[in-house]
Amino acid sequence: MKKSVLIVFVFLYTSVFAVEGYKDIYIKSNINIYVHTIYCAKNLLNISALRPSIVYTNTKSIEDGTYYISSNAGEYSSTFKKIKGKPDSIRIRGILTKGQTSKKQINKSICLVEKNTQLPKNLNARIVRDLIKSNDTAWKQKIQKYTNFYGKPAYAKGKYLSKR
Repeated sequence: MKKSVLIVFVFLYTSVFAVEGYKDIYIKSNINIYVHTIYCAKNLLNISALRPSIVYTNTKSIEDGTYYISSNAGEYSSTFKKIKGKPDSIRIRGILTKGQTSKKQINKSICLVEKNTQLPKNLNARIVRDLIKSNDTAWKQKIQKYTNFYGKPAYAKGKYLSKR
C-alpha cells in the first residue's frame, strides 16, 4: 500500500523540468542555521534510488537559489527551484562542481525537501530539519558535527569558514 501511494504521488508530481539559475545564497553565522536532510533521485519512481543530501539555510524552508558547499569531494553548488503547480515539498535541483559553468554539465535531480502527508511515514521520518541556534554556547561543536561529514556551507563567495 505504501509503495502504491508513493507511486501515485510521484506520478502526479514529477516530470522533466529545467533548472534555471537564481540568486546566490550565503549562510549567515550570526543568525539561526537550519540543516535540512533531503532526499533526491533522477527518477522518484525508483524509491531505492533516493539519496540523502544536506542543505544549510538561515530559513525554515529551502529557498529558490544557489547554495554552495565545500566538502572532501570538492566544492559544488546546488540550485533549487520550485516546480510551478507542484507542492513545495518537491523541488528540482541542479548540481555543478567547481569549474563547471555550462547548463549541459548540470546534474539534475528531483528532491523531496519537506515532509508531505502523501509520502510513506518511514520516508517522511528521514526528511529532517535541525536547528542550530545562533546563541547556542555549543554552536561551534554543533556546526562542526555536520561540516566534518557533509561539508561546509559558504558564508560568502568562496568563504567556507565562519567568522565565529
